[in-house]
Parts: sequence; structure tokens; C-alpha cells
Amino acid sequence: MRRAAPPAEPDLRGGLLSVACLFFILLPCLMLSTSLYRLSSLPFRLPGAGADAGAPALPSPIEALQLRVLPEALLLRAALRTTDVTAMEGQGVWNETLLPDRAGRPDVAGLQARLRQLRLLDPAARRIELQPDDGTSTDDLVLVMDAVREGPDGPLFPEVTLGTLPGGSAP
Repeated sequence: MRRAAPPAEPDLRGGLLSVACLFFILLPCLMLSTSLYRLSSLPFRLPGAGADAGAPALPSPIEALQLRVLPEALLLRAALRTTDVTAMEGQGVWNETLLPDRAGRPDVAGLQARLRQLRLLDPAARRIELQPDDGTSTDDLVLVMDAVREGPDGPLFPEVTLGTLPGGSAP
């Protein structure tokens, strides 16, 4: 019996044939399992996720909100951020709305209407500072505080802080 000598070069045809068969099987499977239409979606960003996680949040258009409870009126002061590109924080324009008392009581309806407008301007704003006069009665202060926190259409400014009028004493 004679033994054949090992071939000088290995035969690669068997390996190439198995790779070609694999492609002939996989290619139709992949083509049938994928869809040929383009997926469309609405873009949205989650807070704190993605590439914008380190980007600073846009500043609030309302820098400060103060309500002065005067003897015969309410004075609503809102520091609104200007749209000037060179404007910095603290350079807001103060808008004042004077709401005279009606029948000896604070004008709660007018106050809530103006606060609703400010709430539409910045839905994320939550804080308002009440500055009562020394002669403000407790009933009027509680009435105004409740009116500021929630209106007939829902919450307005739930975080209420008490302050003092400029040049006045602490309540």
C-alpha cells in the first residue's frame, strides 16, 4: 500500500464553498427580515440625557416677582428679562401693575388674572415674594396669599415667601 504524500498547498476550495453557502443563506434572510421604508419620528430631548446634558438651561423670562400689599391697593412688580443679547441676569425690566382695592378688600380677581398672564409667560416659575405693609390685616394677608397660590384655573405661584417693604419693618 502506498500512501499519498500530503499536498504541497492546502486546498481552500472547501472553506470558500462554505463561506459562499453561508452568504447565500444569510443574504435572503436579512433582506426579508428588514423593511425597506424609512423610519420617521418626532425629535425630542429628555432632560439630563444625551449630548445636551451639560448644556445650561434657558433662563427664566421672569427674574423676580413681588407683590406689595399696600393699605389701599396691591402693587404687583415683575422683573422680566430683556431679549437683548447683551443683557445679563439682574438687568430685567420692572413692570408694575397697581390693583386698587374693591369695596375695601384686595382685588383678588384682578390679581389672579395678571398672575395667570405671567404664568403663561413662564410655566416653570413657582416663587413670589409678598411684601405686606405694617398696617395690613391678617385676614387680607391670608386672602392674598391664598389667591396667589391657586386660582380658579389651577395653581399659580405655590412658593410664597414673606419679605418687607423697602424702608419698612419686618411683618
